[in-house]
Amino acid sequence: VQSELVRWYVNNRVVDEYGCGVASVSAWAGVQFWAQSNSSFTDFEPSGMPSPVVLSWPQGNAFLVDGMARDLTASQQRMRSLVVNVRDAGDRVLVTCVSADDGAKTTLLARRVIYAAPKHAVYYVIPDLVSVGRDEFNACEYVPWMTAAVHVRRPPSAKPRHPLTWETLGHEAWGLGYIDNRHMTRQGDGFDEPTVLTFYAALCDDIDVDRHRLLDEGWDYWARAVLGALQQMHPGIESLITRLDVRKWGHAMIAMKPGHLWGAERQRMLRPFGNIEFAGVDIGGTPVFEQASYRGIAAAEAVTDALGVAYSSSLS
Repeated sequence: VQSELVRWYVNNRVVDEYGCGVASVSAWAGVQFWAQSNSSFTDFEPSGMPSPVVLSWPQGNAFLVDGMARDLTASQQRMRSLVVNVRDAGDRVLVTCVSADDGAKTTLLARRVIYAAPKHAVYYVIPDLVSVGRDEFNACEYVPWMTAAVHVRRPPSAKPRHPLTWETLGHEAWGLGYIDNRHMTRQGDGFDEPTVLTFYAALCDDIDVDRHRLLDEGWDYWARAVLGALQQMHPGIESLITRLDVRKWGHAMIAMKPGHLWGAERQRMLRPFGNIEFAGVDIGGTPVFEQASYRGIAAAEAVTDALGVAYSSSLS
């Protein structure tokens, strides 16, 4: 690529999507991202078919969680509990939980279990994996992120009545950019109204070094980094800021590096361990919502097959 602007833009978008830049991203994943980003929904529909509706909710994925839990009774839900051990016991699975409220331990019995949590802790939660040589999850490399909620008295626009875009990128600024938290409310531009800007940065230059830096440095360090980037994008924005909250995020986003998608390790990750199925975006493919959903449904259908329950597949 001869254009430095194009090079910067491509790198910014690939880091945002996959947690690693153009120098280290899987070529297949990179091509897939740009192919899907520059296609219309109508490209995949037969002629005459209405375009699919893009679904989104102001509360994000919490809308889906609430919907899935709607038909569960209180006894079927175990909130504010940490799963600390999962053990396959032949004809059942033992799941030990610790209550975050009082520290009480409870062991649940299940015929089948789906482990959909990020796999960086899997060998602590399912230690029996080690004894049988299931070491493939060690190949998962997760990208730490830093996000900040920047409260402002009004949007940092130089042109009154000119709304912010859904996402604003900072050319050659530290971090990736920010979004206006009102983007799902579909209200007017509200130029004179307070809002919150969510700034975000993937720390992926050297994941091990960046992870330690994220933990070691405090609010002052990261607030200065965020403010510097925003000032580069919007000179004088400091006069609009009323509050700045920093979130250190041990993201469950797997770095999409060469070999992950089609390598032997990921194929092994998809295999069950006794009565335990594995799901989650880190082993489902590229780290996007659609892949996570697909893998979750595939694991649920595998469990349903094992239990001998009839169903209509949504994957075929």
